[in-house]
Amino acid sequence: MLRVEHVLVRMSSPSDGWVLRQFLLAELGNSLADKIDWTDAAAAGGWLIAEAFGVPVGIVQLLPGKPIGRVECWRIAVELNPREAHAVALALGRVALWSLKQLGATIATAVVDFRHKGLKRMLKRRFGGVVSASGNVISTWIGD
Repeated sequence: MLRVEHVLVRMSSPSDGWVLRQFLLAELGNSLADKIDWTDAAAAGGWLIAEAFGVPVGIVQLLPGKPIGRVECWRIAVELNPREAHAVALALGRVALWSLKQLGATIATAVVDFRHKGLKRMLKRRFGGVVSASGNVISTWIGD
């Protein structure tokens, strides 16, 4: 059983581009995911990667801001059971919020997909989160 103390959260490095792609592929689809230079995405920093026993099990993107910072693109490995997914999300949340605080944020916001009720529940119970807005995340290609 994977527990929160088994989860190591670290900043991404240039060699982690494939990790980001794999976690975001289902959301973006091959046609969009293949247009992105994932090496540069990982090299730019701003991504936290959770690992358990050397295997990537989750990611989030940090968007520092003052007074409001954001935590986006929460993705947890689908093969984890609900308790394991909770442990990964909790570890990522702790590091993400601590990081944003160190960068000057006094409030952190996150978009949580309607499907991820467990993540929403965890953010409310463990971190005192409140629903402050609802809507849709809209993505569009602006490259080339």
